Amino acid sequence: NIKKNKQKNKLNLSFSTRFLINNESLLLTNLSIKEKHIEFKSNGKISGDFLHSKISSFKVKSNLNANLSHLEQIKNYINQDIQLPKLTGKISLNTLVDNQSLNKGRIKFEFGSKKVAVNNFIIGDLHTDGTLNRYSKNKFEVNLKKLKLKNSSGHITLDKFNLNIAEKTNFSTDLVI
Repeated sequence: NIKKNKQKNKLNLSFSTRFLINNESLLLTNLSIKEKHIEFKSNGKISGDFLHSKISSFKVKSNLNANLSHLEQIKNYINQDIQLPKLTGKISLNTLVDNQSLNKGRIKFEFGSKKVAVNNFIIGDLHTDGTLNRYSKNKFEVNLKKLKLKNSSGHITLDKFNLNIAEKTNFSTDLVI
């Protein structure tokens, strides 16, 4: 339990992990952080020269599920000066980060939301999955298999979304309304 001074309210967090560490790697088999309306889980392996604080590669899988309306309460325990918009709805994010170095790698992700609104602006339900590939410090690519957005105004789908950022930026997608 984390307790803010001079307040009766508590922020109840549970934290658990299992890991194995040596000079060359950190094997994380179960990292779990839970709060009443938010849950984060992760596992993976980080390799490098830990004695000299150098990471050479890592592969980490993570999952996040959150009720956005509860973020305001958590923020108040951490720092009341932070300004957040009014958020409602639920989100989920699953990622697999596979980096061969700090400048090259891939993130596979799946993101979903249900009934999301920001300052009473209804975004709705969104679902997408794709990859973010980093080829060098200044060159990367975002690929989405499909992005679906649905709310009371209708729905829209982006198929085969591709964004390349390097010296020249390229963008392509198929729009389905």
